[in-house]
Amino acid sequence: MLVRVAAVAVVTIGLALRLYGIDWSLPNPTHLFSYHPDEILVVGAARNVDIPHGRLNPHFFNYGSLYIYLISLLLPPARAAFTNSLFTDYLAARLLAAVLGAATVYVTYLIGKRLGGAKIGLAAAAVMAIIPLHAVHSHYAAVDVPATFWVSLSLLGAVAAADSRKARWYVLSGAAAGFAAATKYNCGLVVLSILTAHTISCIRERTSQNLRARHYLGLPALALVCTAAAFLLGTPGVLIATNEFWRDFSYEMRHTSTGHGLVFVGTGSGWWYHLSHNLRYGLTLPLLVLSVCGVGYIAWRRRPAEIALLAFAVVYYGLIGAFEVRFMRYLIPILPVLAAAAGTLLSALASPPAEESARRRWPRITALVAGVLACVWSLVYTCAHLTLFVGLDPRDKALAWLVSNAKGESVGLTTVPWFYSPPVSIYNGGPQSEKAFRLYAGQSQFRLTVLGTDAARLRASKELPKYFVISDFEYGDALRLLSAGSVPPAAVEQVEAFADFWRALHARYKLAAVFSKNPSLGPLVLPKRALPPHDWMYPYPTIRIYQRRA
Repeated sequence: MLVRVAAVAVVTIGLALRLYGIDWSLPNPTHLFSYHPDEILVVGAARNVDIPHGRLNPHFFNYGSLYIYLISLLLPPARAAFTNSLFTDYLAARLLAAVLGAATVYVTYLIGKRLGGAKIGLAAAAVMAIIPLHAVHSHYAAVDVPATFWVSLSLLGAVAAADSRKARWYVLSGAAAGFAAATKYNCGLVVLSILTAHTISCIRERTSQNLRARHYLGLPALALVCTAAAFLLGTPGVLIATNEFWRDFSYEMRHTSTGHGLVFVGTGSGWWYHLSHNLRYGLTLPLLVLSVCGVGYIAWRRRPAEIALLAFAVVYYGLIGAFEVRFMRYLIPILPVLAAAAGTLLSALASPPAEESARRRWPRITALVAGVLACVWSLVYTCAHLTLFVGLDPRDKALAWLVSNAKGESVGLTTVPWFYSPPVSIYNGGPQSEKAFRLYAGQSQFRLTVLGTDAARLRASKELPKYFVISDFEYGDALRLLSAGSVPPAAVEQVEAFADFWRALHARYKLAAVFSKNPSLGPLVLPKRALPPHDWMYPYPTIRIYQRRA
């Protein structure tokens, strides 16, 4: 009974962390779209779908369709309960992501319990609940957290199958792997866990006379059939809109292999970048050390269920490390494995052997205390970053300043208003709302001009906007490369062009205001000293407003 109460408490805390500030940047009278760049795509696709009436094509296949379908099913009751508006649609999509994030905490508990009992389950769930990367991204209507829920279910089936070759575990693991792929394509790799668990189990019992052919081939074939069926059920566009599916799927393949502008240029090895940069921000350094030690510990023990977990995590990490695009959210699907590994190690440190010498006791206790402190710091760090979702966003502060100081004046931008811009136009959806922005630009409180980053235009123009607005999403990576002192040859021209623009901007303009926000919890403030991972900055960009020199 006590264990169940503790598990419920951990999941409840996980849900609370994921719901706090869930209304951050939702559509309001100043902007039609949120400050997350992917939400306009996901929610827009869900609004294209009407499953009860057979309208299944979202006309968007950069991601799988399952999360989009689930959102579309939520929209009618959500609109009936609130209002038929973009605010309601975004909120419903985010609530679904938050609930699935909390559900992942519970599934992680079940995984840990299967690995070695309730103690491991509670430790693993507690780690999963407080991981900053997962808690923060559970606030977004994006596919990464929902896909990770299906990944964790598939891992649960694989762990159970490692100890009990029953068909239901193969069905669960295979179907969940298919739903994971139907949410985010590369998460289908989690099917490797059930195949690994099965292979190890068969090798261990290869001398048994009771093994039949169906044990070797039938059960993994069942898992693979369930994977394929679940994927087609969650993303039927493969069959009903084949051309659109391959158009968008091919785009994503090209995108991951060619890069994302300057964002990841000069970041070295993808595998090292994810470990040293993305996971350091996403877990905190102490929790990262604990998780890596946990992975080493379960790899050393070589238990079949734990090796099944690592099979997916290692292959998946190897894949995303080879990408040229290295968003930290790509790491979210392996977080249940890291949490289970950390929980297993913590449980082992908390369980002394029957006869333990003092020489061994104190190192074990020291390591346990360090692991617990790592979790405490991770919780504090998570709570500090969640404060970014409440109160005024830097973009809103910048807009208030512009309304007070520049209403009716000319304002320059590098691009059409997007997620990183103050909402100087209600059409802040970037390329998705560019047509509407240009059509209704006259309705803005400002006279808006999109100048790009052309230095020659800044120097030659006699009719420059009185104000110019830019965020570190636009200038951060170019300045990072310039300060590094070495720019990869392929990016030299682009970086030098931006450096020329930056000099021209400061020659023609003076800095009038800067708006930013730091993660904080009481007296603790975590200043943004360097450029954090791109998708970690969504709730706290730095906005700089310049005023034309006399």
